[in-house]
Amino acid sequence: MNTISQLLGDQERSFNQFADDITGKLYCALPAIVQSVNLENQTIEAQPVTIMKRTDDSGVVTDFTLPLLVDVPFQCYKGGGYSITVPIKAGDECLIIFTDVDYSAWFQNGGFNHAEHSFTHSYSNAMALIGFSSEVNAIPEYNPNAIEVRNADGTEKISLSEGNIILKSATITLDGNVNVNGSQTVTGDTTIGGISYLQHVHGTSSGNTTTPIG
Repeated sequence: MNTISQLLGDQERSFNQFADDITGKLYCALPAIVQSVNLENQTIEAQPVTIMKRTDDSGVVTDFTLPLLVDVPFQCYKGGGYSITVPIKAGDECLIIFTDVDYSAWFQNGGFNHAEHSFTHSYSNAMALIGFSSEVNAIPEYNPNAIEVRNADGTEKISLSEGNIILKSATITLDGNVNVNGSQTVTGDTTIGGISYLQHVHGTSSGNTTTPIG
């Protein structure tokens, strides 16, 4: 006959196994790496990075990776009819979150919908937050005093800090009318209508020509 301690031990082991079975099917958040991007639907395929361990009935432990996540909506900064987009590419790191309930009807139709499935924190309820980084991929020379839109090495950027805006790029194109209130300082030549400001010449009444800088 089993002792009370043995019975309680069996119940504890059964409860722990039950808890492991339940929590093993619940997902909250995990890091992943983008494998492909669908910009039309604004979804990604992402591979979770964590290598898991599985123990079989004989006690043998093996490694395995979680399945590829497909058709995962990714987040953009968006509101009031405006958005900030980034060129998401394969290899980018992200954080995957798993919603409390099935969102597939909302994703397809928008607005209010009944959940098509009763899954809670299911592996199929994934959404992606792009921009989380491992230490080795951290943004270099992070500016603590400005909001910046920039590339990795800082050679192209828009930097906004108190009293100052910096635009830095090999080429800057302004598409539209430009109004300037205040003085301008220009280093280098300016071309207007295909004519160089520094190199063009002026005619005079005597027939001589002069450059703008005399």
